[in-house]
Amino acid sequence: MKFYYLAILLINLLGAIDVCARDCETDVIKTEKRLATNLEYINYVISGNRSGHDLTNTYYTVSVCYAVLGNYDSAIYYLPKDHTSLVNLDDIFYEECQITHSWKKAAELIVADFKSKHSNLKNLDLAMELTRLSGREQSVMWYGFYLQKGSSCDKLKLAHQQLHKKAKLILESLKGKDYPTVNDIGAEGMKSLFLLIQHSDDNVALQKLFKSKMEAALKKQTYTDTLLITQLAFLTDRVLVNEKKLQEYGTQFDESHHLLPIRDAINVNTRRLLVFLAPLNK
Repeated sequence: MKFYYLAILLINLLGAIDVCARDCETDVIKTEKRLATNLEYINYVISGNRSGHDLTNTYYTVSVCYAVLGNYDSAIYYLPKDHTSLVNLDDIFYEECQITHSWKKAAELIVADFKSKHSNLKNLDLAMELTRLSGREQSVMWYGFYLQKGSSCDKLKLAHQQLHKKAKLILESLKGKDYPTVNDIGAEGMKSLFLLIQHSDDNVALQKLFKSKMEAALKKQTYTDTLLITQLAFLTDRVLVNEKKLQEYGTQFDESHHLLPIRDAINVNTRRLLVFLAPLNK
């Protein structure tokens, strides 16, 4: 059992970034491995929890870092309960790092477990693709944040650009379709799709298109989809900020984690309650 957990940890480390340009893959892998052995980086990721980023992805990163350092007790401590997540699982790293058949078998178990748990989804393939891609993007983002503190890494920036292009292709393929629901791609798939839309800041028109799709999906539903309602609130603010307007719900912050200006700020908490968001602290 311990071997299985450690296999999962190492697979997540090796599968953190997917890039299309072959000449930059090796450099990105080296950068990731170097950061994974840096205790300062581990502390940086842990402290990043305060910024509101996804805790599951964060703890995966911390967990694999400790695994590389050989501190397996800490690695297992930080491992999320759902250790069979598809996040950051990427076949391309098997070839680069000469992973053995045993490690590949562990990866197959992850995929099989995901399919078993989500066999009732109408679009399981899309759910898996979205989950993998959003996990890779989050991983690249975390390493990028850390590197910006000091030196820059052009290869890592290129990796992020390649991931952005891949995400754009997926979103483009969904433009002519109805917005997926929990029944289509599951809660995890919906969170992953929303993340890709949120990060498409260079294409506000695309964000607005998906915003209208989300609104249409809510009108069709006969139940209260709290997840979709909250995501729509976030996207609404994102679009407004990208258009240099005041946000409605207070979900968007600047790079220094300062809340961006809000329309009718005195009543913002009333609006937040309507979209299932906790009140802002005064």
